[in-house]
Amino acid sequence: MQIKLEKGRFGQLFGSYVVLQSFRCTWTDGNTTRQVTVPRGFVSDGATGAPDKGTGWLYHDYLYTVSRWDDQSPCSRQDADQLMALILEAEGYPWYARGFRVLAACDPCHAFSHRFGTP
Repeated sequence: MQIKLEKGRFGQLFGSYVVLQSFRCTWTDGNTTRQVTVPRGFVSDGATGAPDKGTGWLYHDYLYTVSRWDDQSPCSRQDADQLMALILEAEGYPWYARGFRVLAACDPCHAFSHRFGTP
């Protein structure tokens, strides 16, 4: 498995994070390659994480928002969760990645949102 990160820039605006220069991640696993680009102008509340834990949170928030990879193929919440954990490990946060994997496996927020009808 291989991951390549092209880091852009973001700024803060009223407690949210705004992408000023796009971020790109290319993830290769065997014969499968996935790419996601977080475009300039994307706004995240940073609820998944924060800049002090690398950039995985930004890709995760973007994929949860658009639910697709750059090639327009669908990206599930589990795919986004897996990518965030891989980025956390690649950026030197293996302990945080392990904790995130445990939380994502039980997925209380996703279960709660489906219980009350929110996709």
